Amino acid sequence: ITYSSFTPAESEKDHISSLYQMAPSEEHQYTGIVQLLLYFQWKWVGIFVTADDKGETFVKKLTHQLSQNGICIAVTERIVTHRGFDNTGLIEKSQNTSEYLSKTNVNVFVVNADKNTMTGLQWLLLIGRMMSMSPINKVWVMTADWDFSWEPYPKDLDVLNFHGALSFAIHSSEVKGFHRFLLNLNPHSEADGFIRLFWQQAFGCQFIDVETEEESCTGEEKLESLPGAFFEMQMTSQSYSIYNAVYAVAHALHAMLAPRTKQGETVLGNYLRPQNQYFQ
Repeated sequence: ITYSSFTPAESEKDHISSLYQMAPSEEHQYTGIVQLLLYFQWKWVGIFVTADDKGETFVKKLTHQLSQNGICIAVTERIVTHRGFDNTGLIEKSQNTSEYLSKTNVNVFVVNADKNTMTGLQWLLLIGRMMSMSPINKVWVMTADWDFSWEPYPKDLDVLNFHGALSFAIHSSEVKGFHRFLLNLNPHSEADGFIRLFWQQAFGCQFIDVETEEESCTGEEKLESLPGAFFEMQMTSQSYSIYNAVYAVAHALHAMLAPRTKQGETVLGNYLRPQNQYFQ
């Protein structure tokens, strides 16, 4: 059960006997991307993907729909994943790509925004700044995979590079009590060490009594004061898909383990579903 859009590569399909994804198929986004580009009359665009099977699948399927609607692909940039970082020519290639981005008149790029692609794109933008190139000011059209609030170290990400970006989002609904839950988080709690670590990263402070360049955390910092690009006070679409995935598994296990009596069963195909069961 996957909580995000997932299109298995050809090499993976034989190993996946049963796949159920909580998010809509990624192919629905191709139609949305085409409609968006046509709406703004952007018919000369570039594409960013990872240099792997999944990236090639994205290029193949999107290219087909773009060409059918009169949209031309000026360039396709393939980001090398972490496995390729030991390649001696990678730095030079990244520098060349950054220089190209700073000079090209292609102003709109469609990004298959999974974690590897976005990490590579941020790296290219950083190289551009370090080498004092012309600003890489582009319109980034991103798929729904990426969520800026996933970034674990907000201070390392220059979000200004992505102002004006257009990102698709998976449907989400309000989860009752979630906002109140966030307001009541206690970083001093020993029950969950993750909250303490997150708190230090989010507010740039430390819970240790030693001299550091960072301020000491008081625990009274307000989550609602954080920029929305790095932390949202409502459940994001990715988190909502995870929430639904967890409950789908919980409900399925409940149905499997619930007592099965002759009066309390309904036969649905080859499966049994308890009647009048209320999940807690």
